[in-house]
Amino acid sequence: MPSLTISSASKSSPVARGFPIAVEYTATTTIADVKAQIIARFPNFHIARQKLNLKTDKANLDDEKKIVDIVGEKGGELQVKDLGPQISWRTFAELSNLHTHLTLRSLRPANSRVRAIPHGYGFSLISCPNYFFETLAWTVITVMTGSIAGRRRFRSWCADL
Repeated sequence: MPSLTISSASKSSPVARGFPIAVEYTATTTIADVKAQIIARFPNFHIARQKLNLKTDKANLDDEKKIVDIVGEKGGELQVKDLGPQISWRTFAELSNLHTHLTLRSLRPANSRVRAIPHGYGFSLISCPNYFFETLAWTVITVMTGSIAGRRRFRSWCADL
């Protein structure tokens, strides 16, 4: 079986200390399989943090591509880059939306008729940041996916406003 050498693209990452490593591959081995083998050796190096590319080309390799199609049957060398911890845009949008809902909920204490004006995160910019963050989330989904389903969901959500 041919062998693939995987080296680290950056020397400053804590994961980089374990590289280079050798990985054997077959005709059906994909980039996703190689990433799984990296995780087997480095459990904290999650797939979302990995970017694999050819040493001579910095373009990211698709997970579905076969290793044989990339480096051939004799072996080769790939680089892995640690992209660091990944926080999804969806998490940010949901947390922002939750924060504004909690702010609105705290405006009137229990068993009270006191009303207050919201201040702080988002409220200093616009009057309804909860709608703003929801709109932002669906806009990002639609743009990132470029899908018809995303556009339809965005339109139906806007129609409910």
